[in-house]
Amino acid sequence: MKFALILFLQLITLKIISNNDSISIVNYIDSASIQPNNYQANKYIKLAKQKAKKNSDLSDIYSYSLAKYYLKKGLLDSVIAICNNSLNNKNEGSNQLKYTKYYNILASAYAFKSNYKVAIKNYQKAIAILEKNKKHQLVGQINNNIANIFFSIFDYSQAFKYSQQSIKLLEETKDTMYLPAVYAVSAVSALKLDSLEIGKTLLKKSEFLSKRHKNVLGYLLNNYAYGEYYTKTLKFDSAFFHFEKSLELSYKTKNKFYELINLLGLTELSITAKQPSLAKTYGLNALKIIVEINNENAMYSVVKNIGLAYHQLNKNDSAFYYCNMANDLLKRISAIENKKIVNDILIKYETSKKQNDLNQVKIKLLKSQNQIANNKFLIVTLIFICIILITVYLVSRNIHNRKLEFVKIKQEKELYLSSIDAEEKERERISNELHDGVLSTLTTLKLNLDNNNLLNEKLQEIHSQIRKIAHNLYPISFTKTILAETLQKFCSENSNNELSIDFYWSIKNNKDKNQLVLKTVYLIGQELIQNVIKHAKAKKCFVNLIFDDEKLLLSVEDDGIGFDFDKEIKNQGLESITKRVSNLNGKFDCISEENKGTICTINLPNIV
Repeated sequence: MKFALILFLQLITLKIISNNDSISIVNYIDSASIQPNNYQANKYIKLAKQKAKKNSDLSDIYSYSLAKYYLKKGLLDSVIAICNNSLNNKNEGSNQLKYTKYYNILASAYAFKSNYKVAIKNYQKAIAILEKNKKHQLVGQINNNIANIFFSIFDYSQAFKYSQQSIKLLEETKDTMYLPAVYAVSAVSALKLDSLEIGKTLLKKSEFLSKRHKNVLGYLLNNYAYGEYYTKTLKFDSAFFHFEKSLELSYKTKNKFYELINLLGLTELSITAKQPSLAKTYGLNALKIIVEINNENAMYSVVKNIGLAYHQLNKNDSAFYYCNMANDLLKRISAIENKKIVNDILIKYETSKKQNDLNQVKIKLLKSQNQIANNKFLIVTLIFICIILITVYLVSRNIHNRKLEFVKIKQEKELYLSSIDAEEKERERISNELHDGVLSTLTTLKLNLDNNNLLNEKLQEIHSQIRKIAHNLYPISFTKTILAETLQKFCSENSNNELSIDFYWSIKNNKDKNQLVLKTVYLIGQELIQNVIKHAKAKKCFVNLIFDDEKLLLSVEDDGIGFDFDKEIKNQGLESITKRVSNLNGKFDCISEENKGTICTINLPNIV
């Protein structure tokens, strides 16, 4: 009996020591996170490691605490290494629940590295274990993490879907910690999808729960969501108030991602409210955070809005710099998406090709078994000769076709430029005849009819109209500067309260292009702007003309309803534009999505 009591007391003592050691490990790691330098931090980490050597449970606490420490410090590769090591050494017979924390933190690390596919896979592994053990509240929390990933890459449809799943599970388990924030995320996702009524309902729910449970994160996201709502409803003062309140809470909670989304909201709001100085300040602060947390998904939007702010401030050099950067980012995004599509196609093609090759091998094998004794050498020789002849024929035909295509393109280009030249000369002839013939006659007639005021007034009106027609018909001697000024005038004349057309340009070289080329660029620019006016139902249009040592770049971007390029290419004259740009050895790109606007870009080589 005495021995049993001693053993029981020893077990209690060991448990107390173990609990004390666990607390010590966590405290050492927490102390490391607030040290001013790595040397001091490593001293505390070594102390924690010494404590962890006592048993496997303490070692597990040390590994997880260290992974969280590295995640805060942004040392993502170290986080991944620790988590993978713990997961690779897990015992299949043990309780798998304790490993869900490693899948969760591993997913967070991959999310910060923008590897969202791997992040979501690890979240799903954690969910599978939690669902098996009926831990529905934790499943709801991880669904919220997945919603936040889609929110961070601006896929609001998926963010809404997973936030709704999270809400359902958290309500069933009567959660109070995460539910207010999840309602806010779901509200913003609905607002981004233009579902204002659904968004407003979710907003009210988030506001109620945040106040009821005094939830700081709920307050933060609820204010951000109200900022989005009031921006959508054009109540700018209220929108500024809520965004700034949310930003203040983000600073207090030291959450860089929420700082970023609030700065993004304030930048776009300032542009819409015509407050470019604020837009520039918010945009540059957002850019710093993007670099700091390595979140490139928002880069294009921020850089573009900074460029717009500088444009509104009439600082064209800075506007050009950021606009050009946004254009390069857009190209890179498109290239990545196109590369993915091409890779998918190639994978399908290679799979099909391998299957066809395998079938051909089987057929040849069967034939060789039936005819192995009959003219084997002759058949192989004939096949080889046929392959050589076919190859020679195909190569020769390909070379011949390329030569014909080159000649055809050259002739089409010369014919196109000649037709433009002829058109310009004909316009000049008509203008001269109107000016020298009809206008001279009207002037003489006007001088002889000074006493008849009514007739004299009508003649003066006809005289002015014909003079204007003659002036408009007379060809412009285009230079790069005149092209910019003429386009600027056209944009200004067509801008109104329903459609704002902004134009800015920059010239970074000393060479002018061929006048006919510049004339064609002007006509194409006119046609693209008129397409926006007629079809886009847009509120804003941005026209950008750039000259540098490598290219002439003209882009026309709007925030209208968008269209399907393949279906509308003939209806909107885009086929003609594509042909004209091709005749000048240039490239015409058009990117459009439904209700997300359109950007058309013309890129010409530096032809002088």
